[in-house]
Amino acid sequence: MFGSHPLLSLAEAKAVLGGAKPEIVEQTAVFERNEWDGAFLQDRLAGTVKLGDVVAEIPLNELTAERVADEIDARPRADRVLYGMTIVGEGAGRFQKLPIQVKKALKERGRSSRWVTGEQGDLTPAAVSKLKLTSEGYDFVIVLSKKQAFIGLTTHVQDADAWSGRDFGRPFRDATTGMLPPKLARMMVNLAVGHLSGRDDLGRGDLAPTILDPFCGGGTILMEAALMETGPSIGADNDPRQVAGCEQNTEWLVAERLINRDAAKQIEIMQQDATSIDQRLKNRKVDAVVTEGYLGKPLQGNETATWLEKQRQDIEDLWRRTLRSLAKVMKPGGVVVCTWPVFSAKGISVAVDIKRDVDELGFAVVNPLTDWMEKNVTLTYSRPEQRVKRNIVVLKKR
Repeated sequence: MFGSHPLLSLAEAKAVLGGAKPEIVEQTAVFERNEWDGAFLQDRLAGTVKLGDVVAEIPLNELTAERVADEIDARPRADRVLYGMTIVGEGAGRFQKLPIQVKKALKERGRSSRWVTGEQGDLTPAAVSKLKLTSEGYDFVIVLSKKQAFIGLTTHVQDADAWSGRDFGRPFRDATTGMLPPKLARMMVNLAVGHLSGRDDLGRGDLAPTILDPFCGGGTILMEAALMETGPSIGADNDPRQVAGCEQNTEWLVAERLINRDAAKQIEIMQQDATSIDQRLKNRKVDAVVTEGYLGKPLQGNETATWLEKQRQDIEDLWRRTLRSLAKVMKPGGVVVCTWPVFSAKGISVAVDIKRDVDELGFAVVNPLTDWMEKNVTLTYSRPEQRVKRNIVVLKKR
């Protein structure tokens, strides 16, 4: 089950898992795998909040409280049954009474039970973890697809405290320049590594790509890459304060024992303008670029269309010069995953977009959901009430 950005999370899952198209229903995807490493995937996938096993695939007319009770009885865990249930898909309203019907079915079998639910009917990963539903209880995710139902049983949930700790616990944070959320940074690194060759169908393998972040800021992308053990990484920024903050955050990772000293040594940090990064790296080559570029001046919400257009033009020019420099330090087939901002003020929306120019700059635009979605889609990351949204763009070096 995906989090608040299901389309972006699906693209991340595709990059890591690969393989045939899953059954996609609302914010869920059902993959066919003979075996899978749940602990690894739950840690790896930032956009996935729940993982589990499909314990039954049945016709819709067989989805009954008795059928769900059978799945509980087949997996005895505690004298009193504690369970949650999330139902997604077309026609989910027909089964809104199913959770309470399960309680009745269990009572008729002499089983004491309690149905736990959230405000919207489903349970958050934090609630599943707190109630120990993956070990002592049951968290069902029932996916309705066409004429069949997948009964899923949650086995792993996202560790919200770990993500929050890396976001708000790190010593250097600069709200004035925009702070890249660790979850988005992780998804971007996964997109980059997944579009390189040499990995297995879980995103693991012999590949140890060199990743460059030419707008590294406080080093969020470098931190997530280090935690993923992807390989060596290089961070650059033209602001000495950001470079110092990046170094401080790297040391914090070591102090918190999130990475060891050897992993920290694989992170190289330098002061350098992104538009001339080739002059600093000279004959060195990188496999992937993962970065959040300049998002523009902070918006107050009262900016004019002319002002927004000027900011768009300035950032597009910055990206043209940056890609021209990056093309000189990237290996053929190398991948760029970056964010281009979308500004909103007074009902006006202006998006940075230079896809029309990337070919002459040495790159091609990649559709991260090729073969899984019929249409080319825009991957966007935003939070409620934000004036600046992020479009996530994937490019490949020709």
